[in-house]
Amino acid sequence: GSKHEWCSGIISPIKDKDGNIKSILFYSADITALKKAELQAKQNEQMFKTLLDATPLCIKWFDNKGNLISINKGGREEHHLENLSDEQIKNWEYMECIDEAFHSEVKSKMAMALKGESSVFEIKHAPGTSKGEWCLSTLTPVKNSKGEVEYVLFLSKDITDEKLVEEERSKNFKKSEETKMALFSILEDVKESERNFKDERDRSTAIIQSMGEGLFVINKDYKTILMNPVAEKLFGISASEVVGKDLREICAVLKGEEELSPDQRPLAKTLATGQSSSFDLEDNLYLKVRSTGKTFPMALVTSSLKGDGIIGAVVIFRDITAEKALDEAKSNFISISSHQLRTPLTSMRWFAEMLMGGDAGPITEEQKHFVERIYQATERMINLVNLLLQLARVEAGRLKVEPTLLNLKNLTQSVAISLKADLDKKSQKVEIVVNPDPFPEIPLDQEIIWQVIQNLISNASRYSPEGKNIQVLIVNKDGLVECSVKDQGIGIPKSQKDKIFERFFRADNALKMVPEGSGLGLSLVKLLVEEWGGKIWFDSEENKGTTFFFTIPVEGMKKKEGEVKLAV
Repeated sequence: GSKHEWCSGIISPIKDKDGNIKSILFYSADITALKKAELQAKQNEQMFKTLLDATPLCIKWFDNKGNLISINKGGREEHHLENLSDEQIKNWEYMECIDEAFHSEVKSKMAMALKGESSVFEIKHAPGTSKGEWCLSTLTPVKNSKGEVEYVLFLSKDITDEKLVEEERSKNFKKSEETKMALFSILEDVKESERNFKDERDRSTAIIQSMGEGLFVINKDYKTILMNPVAEKLFGISASEVVGKDLREICAVLKGEEELSPDQRPLAKTLATGQSSSFDLEDNLYLKVRSTGKTFPMALVTSSLKGDGIIGAVVIFRDITAEKALDEAKSNFISISSHQLRTPLTSMRWFAEMLMGGDAGPITEEQKHFVERIYQATERMINLVNLLLQLARVEAGRLKVEPTLLNLKNLTQSVAISLKADLDKKSQKVEIVVNPDPFPEIPLDQEIIWQVIQNLISNASRYSPEGKNIQVLIVNKDGLVECSVKDQGIGIPKSQKDKIFERFFRADNALKMVPEGSGLGLSLVKLLVEEWGGKIWFDSEENKGTTFFFTIPVEGMKKKEGEVKLAV
């Protein structure tokens, strides 16, 4: 029944000259505005604490005697203090994390701050006490309305890698007093905070506007919140036409020439799991603007935005048309060069065979020895050229895949027979085990699977001692065939495992055991396996052997422009 929500009241007894209470005076005054301001102040204080915990900066609070009060989440993570309680934090000796050479400077700056002077300086952390070695620090005194220092803020940001970090700063709001002066002070602090947030927003906007890549910010429903000028230029449409609309309706993502479904798109994984994803030239992704039909190859990075769970995502992309053209030119160069090299090499091998066969007349044993060396060197060169040509075809997407129903066990036996001469020289055998047996026929391109199995068995033989057998295991796992080739050879050094599929790379122990080799076989195997949608990996221990695994998905088949490919 009142016009006002809140009031303050004073109840005072009125006494006569003898001290007896004759009446009571109840005086009240409207303080609705003051109570709302007090609520706003509490909200601002909570927002301030949340912002401090969200910032990557290390922020410490000190009272006017230089005692540590608290440290924010970023500071606890920086100094490995996540498991300490608030009371334990107060007893933490923060000077222990600072290099002794900087102790006197920090104490001097703290004394200045307690007297009301701010300072900015660089310090070095003591080894093992912080994630970063160097930081840029700011000591700022926080004064009350009388100009007295009540608190000191100690802000630090890591500058070890000289990365630009936007420093977020705001002032802590003091609890309001039950006076008009306190209310005005709170309102002024709110305005100052708004100005700080505006400045921070303007700085972030300037960074986004000046980026060299296209950028989108979307919410969890794919609605576009932000689109920068580079994205406008690449799309050929303005931000006003995009903001507020579903990004999936604005553009499509293609893998080669095939459009990805909404669930297959990179953003779907990021919004579902919160994991970032990155795609470059080798992933063969294209972006198509639906309204204009404009299509271009792109490199893409997606990252989630987190608040109360995943609230959206940031998409950064760039047009890689020039890089795509350069990569295709490189593949074409390899292909053309390989063709041009293969013709004279084939002639050299043919003439060497004729000389060894006596077609040009008898030759001495010494001459035959030299001709055999020429023949072997030519054979190695032809194999190298063939590998380069295969790599170029796969990378350029010109590899024809023509599946037919094959018995994988019989094909593996045929590969072993083709390598029998090399295996017999080292008294080696290939043991083939399938599960189930007989193994069902599956749709495969015979030439491609032959290349994969031949390379793996040949490598296993080459890098294994004499008399050590090779085991091939083929297992059916509910629509996924897993094949493994196990040897008892020299293994792969632990320090070089991450390079084993790189072109032209050969491990140190492999070079020592077999000096000849191109280092291209495993690169080709990886490309071929991934071309049909499979995965390849290995398990190896030096001097104990290596097992290479690869998978073949066989859920079904699909056709595309006259080519048959295994369905992934």
